[in-house]
Amino acid sequence: GNQGAVGAQGNQGAAGAQGNQGTVGADSNYASSTTTVLFDDFSMQQTWVEAETPWILNKGNQAGCSDPTVTPTFGGRVLLVTDDTASRDVSKDGCQIVGAGEWKVSQGNLVFEASVRFSTDVLNKQVCVGFTDNTALEMPASVSGTTITTNFSDGCVFVYDTASTEAAPDQWYCVGVAGNVDATGNGISGVAPTAGTFQVLRIEIDSLNVARFYIDGVLVK
Repeated sequence: GNQGAVGAQGNQGAAGAQGNQGTVGADSNYASSTTTVLFDDFSMQQTWVEAETPWILNKGNQAGCSDPTVTPTFGGRVLLVTDDTASRDVSKDGCQIVGAGEWKVSQGNLVFEASVRFSTDVLNKQVCVGFTDNTALEMPASVSGTTITTNFSDGCVFVYDTASTEAAPDQWYCVGVAGNVDATGNGISGVAPTAGTFQVLRIEIDSLNVARFYIDGVLVK
């Protein structure tokens, strides 16, 4: 199954997701007349206790990491704070919010959408946003040089990794895996993030396992 997730590691917590004008979650069409939706605007009106939310909150074991938190701001926002070690080991310096529910492509079309920004800078970062198959703390995919490495068996994610060398500035990658086999279309999106600017990242997966990646409404892969 696939859970909606946002995960990050790198230099003092650069990843955030904003609700209201973007969502973190998944939309699964079981049939033409039935839709299951997980939507969260991360409003401060909710009680942010893991057991009382649809989310699983994970963090690394370094002192600089903290569980994702809802921040008091217009429209709602959840903040992911990472440690600033250079280990590139998510178990040490990572932070993750992942849906506790499960969606399967066999049930119908899947849609994930999140409004995401790097709050400080876009340097020394490794971030994945999208569908994964593991609720434990894990970096589903990474990029080193021009090589994409996947750690999950089923899912689709946007990947931003400053260890990549394919473009300057660094860009989002679009990565999919099905049955532990990497998709042949995995690759760079042509779009880079900008510090302090929200981007709407959207993934659509149809019943034939074909994934489409959108950034700010534009098809990139």
